[in-house]
Amino acid sequence: MHSVISKENMGRRYLTPNEVSSALARGKHVEAFLGGFDADGIAAVRWLDLSGDGRQVYGEVWEFPDYGSEHYVDVYGFGSLGGNDKPAVIYRWDSLEEALSVIDRQFPGATARLVNQGVVQEEYLDYKRSREN
Repeated sequence: MHSVISKENMGRRYLTPNEVSSALARGKHVEAFLGGFDADGIAAVRWLDLSGDGRQVYGEVWEFPDYGSEHYVDVYGFGSLGGNDKPAVIYRWDSLEEALSVIDRQFPGATARLVNQGVVQEEYLDYKRSREN
């Protein structure tokens, strides 16, 4: 059996809430690029990593100096602002619904930009390109 992939689906990057739930249930991580900010005069960026164990949802917000470029987008290797290679914020929720509600309150629109693990680097690249124009 062959599946047909339309051009519309090929370009879709963001996950629906059902896709987020499915990914977490399979032990996968889901991420969102949260944008840039000023950290005491240092250009910095942050991203969110979500994971789950079937009972709870865990979130980590990573903040790091914006050392990247269009040719270097490995956000996982940038380290953290404090130099301790630990997330800036750690969350634990009892349900995905609770997680998504808190995320949207703290980072408006972030739940509409959730992506599969690894795609956050593409989001960062888009951010870098938009800053250069």
